[in-house]
Amino acid sequence: GKANIFDSKKQNEFVQTIRNFYGEKIAFYFLWISNYSIWLLFPAILGIFVFICQMLKNTGNFFIRPVDENGKPVWISSIDVIYLSFSFVLVTWASLFIKVWNFRI
Repeated sequence: GKANIFDSKKQNEFVQTIRNFYGEKIAFYFLWISNYSIWLLFPAILGIFVFICQMLKNTGNFFIRPVDENGKPVWISSIDVIYLSFSFVLVTWASLFIKVWNFRI
């Protein structure tokens, strides 16, 4: 069978107190939200990087495509590559988070 996550040696006293006072469902929620908050640090830091890249690349008008030296629109700009990479990283991060959480339960 599956191991009881409340018997973990890594478990702190706060969650044990919540479990004893409110029950396992509420304590489980606290475990999930604390784990999720820690995991959100990576996409938050990466998102700040993407935001800074966006602010440095764009001149304020989000609807005008960048142009090359001949004045023709560039359909795949460097910021588009950053957005695409960021989206793939987030999908991978979300899948990994769910797998690790399910493994932990």
